[in-house]
Amino acid sequence: MTGHGQSCYGLSRTWYRRQRTEYQNLTTYKLIAQDAPDAERVVIARQQVALVINALAMMPERMRKAFRLSRLDGLTYREIGARLGVSEASAYRLVGEALVQIVLHLDR
Repeated sequence: MTGHGQSCYGLSRTWYRRQRTEYQNLTTYKLIAQDAPDAERVVIARQQVALVINALAMMPERMRKAFRLSRLDGLTYREIGARLGVSEASAYRLVGEALVQIVLHLDR
């Protein structure tokens, strides 16, 4: 291709890129809009957080510590057991029971 043909090719590539970019931007905006919580979802999330806090407050101290060390601090069951002075199996059981208590509290 010479002169004129190349510019048409260049124009079509530019048009295609612009269309693709606009589509990607539109898709991104739609995803952001979908992910943005509405007021009702924010209220529900706050209520759930309050329920979890209440469930944690009602747990025995050792269970609460095991849960915190596992879910918030990211420790292994072996590490939790060492910190709490219990076996790895006991640490596993404590975290499991804490999760059950939280789920039961959320289902109320």
